[in-house]
Amino acid sequence: MSTLPTYVEDYRGHEYAIDFIQHVNGITIRIQAGPLPWRPYSDKLYATYSDAFTAGVDEAQRLIDQLAG
Repeated sequence: MSTLPTYVEDYRGHEYAIDFIQHVNGITIRIQAGPLPWRPYSDKLYATYSDAFTAGVDEAQRLIDQLAG
């Protein structure tokens, strides 16, 4: 298992970060959005970095949308 570079971005005035963890059989993610603590998403395994990246951005933005109301 290894960690790939963390992706950090701003969205709607909040910063979010996505960690990508490389496993033998795929990639899992964990997300920190706005003031929320890190949340692991280890129940979903992505075949490619691109798939993990897209899912991570979508989920981080969804979390921030919930914060913003």
